[in-house]
Amino acid sequence: MAEKTYWMRADADFAPEGMEDVQLVDGALVLREDCYFGQYVTRETAPGPFRALAVSWNAQTPLGADVQVQVRVRAAGEWSPWLDYGLWSTHRACEGKETSCAFARIEEGVVRLVRASADAFQVRAALHANERGDSPQLRALGVSALRDGETWEDGEPLYHRSVPAPGYSAHVRAPALQNTMDLAIAVTALMNRWGEDVLPEETAYACRQGEGSGGAAYAAAYVGSYGYESCAVFCDVARLKAEIKRGFASAVQMEGGRWMCVRGFDTDEDGAQSVFLLDPDAAADAETPCVWTLDELRARWTHLAVLTHERQDVQRPPERIPGELRATDAPGEYALYLKGEAASLPEDGGTIVCYTVRDGHAYATAAHKHFHYTASVRGGRVTLDTAGLEEGARLTVYLIRRGIAVVASLTL
Repeated sequence: MAEKTYWMRADADFAPEGMEDVQLVDGALVLREDCYFGQYVTRETAPGPFRALAVSWNAQTPLGADVQVQVRVRAAGEWSPWLDYGLWSTHRACEGKETSCAFARIEEGVVRLVRASADAFQVRAALHANERGDSPQLRALGVSALRDGETWEDGEPLYHRSVPAPGYSAHVRAPALQNTMDLAIAVTALMNRWGEDVLPEETAYACRQGEGSGGAAYAAAYVGSYGYESCAVFCDVARLKAEIKRGFASAVQMEGGRWMCVRGFDTDEDGAQSVFLLDPDAAADAETPCVWTLDELRARWTHLAVLTHERQDVQRPPERIPGELRATDAPGEYALYLKGEAASLPEDGGTIVCYTVRDGHAYATAAHKHFHYTASVRGGRVTLDTAGLEEGARLTVYLIRRGIAVVASLTL
């Protein structure tokens, strides 16, 4: 195996000496009773000289509870400070306090060495309870090293092996989230391939850290919050083929930071190998499937991937909240009600308001429908631009923020 990946997900993988006020319950690290803070610290690990680390975690986080992952690396005998991925939960993400030092930095979820190489790393994961004392559940913690002088392998040829992952175009999604939409779309496809009905906008918010991107680490964490086993790794073509043989597509990062989805491989009668991909940069959903030669993939791929495996029976993120929109006296303006109570929407720019119009067609997933983004929040209320729609049109309106989505039906 070309990559050096450490994936802690079972009782035997978490060393007891690394536990401080945490314990293993049903295969997950949780806080001990009456503790509001605890942490797990891995052993110092030396995988050989490396120039980057992909760190990932899978956790369930009750409202108000957080996981905080930090990593340090050793270069030329000197340990870096603890580089901080920030407080993370499905409901919020705070930027880390210290994300760089003289020789390493966290860059879109990956620890990059600024000069030379490092030869060892250590990770610690802190659990923060909410005010009621509810603990996060850390089910998995992973580190993948991009080592110096790696030999990447292609593996044996595959013959027309593919998985039916859905494709979505970034060009028809919410303009305000364009900076993280390609990664969001790639991992949304990994989940929706297994029957989820997640919108790329929901995933895009989850991939954000403050105003920037949490990258592969946050993407894997979000997918993991649904109960899937998801990790960011440095790997080779042979690993991607092994994933396809098991029925799993993979999100892969290309040079320049662009993300795509690998969904299959083929080999022609002359032995030339090709790769089936989904390209979020295509103009429309129907145009996202594309085919590259294997040489093209080798030339463009950074070897960073987000892998996703079977979903486990764990507590999932909150379902979308049903809401009601009631017309006000202002044209096109609606007040939001939740469980019969008026709810005011924040005007911080952090809410995506969009809608679909029922057209009688069946779609593979909700994300394949045509979304209208001609809506906004003003004065705590929803304003819809429905010009051109006929009276009696039936709308489904989505109000999406990080960690929450409200869905309301509306008839004009």
